[in-house]
Amino acid sequence: MASASKTAGKLGLIPATALVIGNLIGSGIFLLPASLAPFGGLALVALVICPMHFPFKWAYPILIQVYLTT
Repeated sequence: MASASKTAGKLGLIPATALVIGNLIGSGIFLLPASLAPFGGLALVALVICPMHFPFKWAYPILIQVYLTT
């Protein structure tokens, strides 16, 4: 029991940063339906399109770099 009290409360920089980023992303995902609800049926289309954006978000800088170097 004494060893548990020594390690309790120790959280490094990387785990703390991951925790904060995870909470930010999670809150955005959970609040998205509430933000889109006033738009009715169009919200269903947006809920399908929004997650498809993320892979392209990471690909754009790479594609621009390749385009500019050719």
